Amino acid sequence: MIDFALPPIEFPKPAIIRPATEELLRYGGDPMAAMLPGIAPVITGGATPLAVAASNNGSGAAANTHTINLPSGIISGNLLLMLFTTFDGRAFTPPSGWTTIFSQSNTVTLSAAYKVADGSEGATTTCTTASTGSRSAHVTLRITGYQATPQSATATGSSTGPNPPSLSPSWGTASETLFIAGFGNRATSAPSGIPANYADLLSGVNGSGPVAALATRIATLSSDDPGAFTSESSSWVAGTIAVRAA
Repeated sequence: MIDFALPPIEFPKPAIIRPATEELLRYGGDPMAAMLPGIAPVITGGATPLAVAASNNGSGAAANTHTINLPSGIISGNLLLMLFTTFDGRAFTPPSGWTTIFSQSNTVTLSAAYKVADGSEGATTTCTTASTGSRSAHVTLRITGYQATPQSATATGSSTGPNPPSLSPSWGTASETLFIAGFGNRATSAPSGIPANYADLLSGVNGSGPVAALATRIATLSSDDPGAFTSESSSWVAGTIAVRAA
């Protein structure tokens, strides 16, 4: 008798969900399943962090109050994270219930903030900037499968290569990490290149500047130095944020 051995079945781990393909990826890449109503999404792969993204360009006119789009599908316990860019060192006040991770200036100000969702969030939130009104750009993430609070590091410069700094999360290699590399600058278009080993570029671009952009990777590393984005020549602030997998 001939014994036919079938190869083992390997199920993919979840990755960063791109907004345009969110529904497809929720159903493991099966386009027919995504068309079936009333079926709850199933995510495989354990506690790997999973991010769903939304971005917007902000107000074209100078303002002190800024409306920020939030990702869809927010439920209680999700980790919400935003990057917010404005001009010329204007002080950043996060939306109510959000906590500032960092706010760093270098002719632009890049701020990051997070919130643990309570399920009452709508499609948008607002933050404020002090002094003279400014245009803004912002990107947001919804993250599941995480624990603890984000950790971060920042850097500044002036070049075509905004360069998020190395970051060594306190948990080391005890679990996987969602690394988020991002920057803000005075450019008027999205970056044309992202750091090696990173993917899923997300940009908020105000047509007259500024820009907020990020890219992500999931890895088990004691530290990560993302490398540079490619953008227009400009003063910039860059940040690296780490989120620990549950």
